[in-house]
Amino acid sequence: MTFNVAYPDYDFTSIDPHAFEPVKYGLQVVETINENILNPATSIDDTIKNDTWNAIDSAISLRTCSIFSYLNDPDNPIFSLGKLWSCNYFFFNKKLRRV
Repeated sequence: MTFNVAYPDYDFTSIDPHAFEPVKYGLQVVETINENILNPATSIDDTIKNDTWNAIDSAISLRTCSIFSYLNDPDNPIFSLGKLWSCNYFFFNKKLRRV
């Protein structure tokens, strides 16, 4: 329901709520995103990693949010083998009412 309200142009009604797993260690998420997305980009712009995390923190306050990992359907062609990487994390701040 939250995603349908936050993103009205998309339909999330067919997604099982159990497909979202809470992440216990936020540092693990940061390391995964850094390794797969941000570290390669630092060869072009060495400030991109800090700028990205500062922007995310400014928008959602990382210290006070919950992080969820989306466990995708392996039969969905969007998530099929052959992709270089895929990160499916959602940062949720209940107090700020933001995803």
